[in-house]
Amino acid sequence: VMNEDHPTDAVPAGFKGFTADAVGGSILGNVMYKTQYYTAGDVVTYTNGVADDQSTDSTLEILSNYNDSRIKIFSNTRTKGVIGNFENAIYHAQGEYIFLADQDDVWLPSKINITVSKIRSIEHNHPDIPILVFTDATVVDEDLSVITKSIFKHEGQKPEFSATPNILCVANRIMGCTMAFNKKTKEICLPISSNAVMHDWWIALCVAKYGIVESIDEPLLLYRQHSNNIVGCQVIQKDKLMDKVKKMKSLWLFNKRVYRMSSSLFPMSFLKFSMLKIRLHI
Repeated sequence: VMNEDHPTDAVPAGFKGFTADAVGGSILGNVMYKTQYYTAGDVVTYTNGVADDQSTDSTLEILSNYNDSRIKIFSNTRTKGVIGNFENAIYHAQGEYIFLADQDDVWLPSKINITVSKIRSIEHNHPDIPILVFTDATVVDEDLSVITKSIFKHEGQKPEFSATPNILCVANRIMGCTMAFNKKTKEICLPISSNAVMHDWWIALCVAKYGIVESIDEPLLLYRQHSNNIVGCQVIQKDKLMDKVKKMKSLWLFNKRVYRMSSSLFPMSFLKFSMLKIRLHI
């Protein structure tokens, strides 16, 4: 846990005493967590927990070279993949608020305070329930040159609809690297189901069922798009019609997986699931 004392007058009003954890999986080299945890601002306790999934590159060496006791590394005894790796990181998080972090994105300085303020405002009226908040993001290239300033606007996305069960059951439009949630969310989303297609999708579905999902219509991070992304931004990687035809079999298998995941939380027939996808053009 990153324990750093700050003068109490340096902590913004309403933020005294909260703890925040950023959890991420070290799968690629050239990790850039410093650009994230040094944007934490004047919070009382801040953690950067990294679950290492049997990496064979210089990831662990890079993290060790930071020589910062606030970074905790949780190494897997066996390779778990993206979902299991994030599950391990979330499991070890102890903060009141948990942020999912990708190792190559850049957090803007106000990210934590704005996000926690939003969660706390919801908690004030709805105590003791799971709450998840996600934000807009600016897509950049490897050199941080802007590709699109707002994913929400680029997609014509109404984020309030992205958080509804009808949408989440058939498509995930909530990027994991933009989400943060309270400790109650951790209680209901772990262990991550074997039916889960991706960890962030599973978490969003769980909160949609048992709690509240809301958005912040402001880009609070720079999402770095490059050839090594584990899951690329769909804003940049849209398939053409012929590509979709060629991928019909894999799409069918993928949709079966999505259906199994979604129906485990929101029971429905495969016909209803299919009709939702058709109606939403997904």
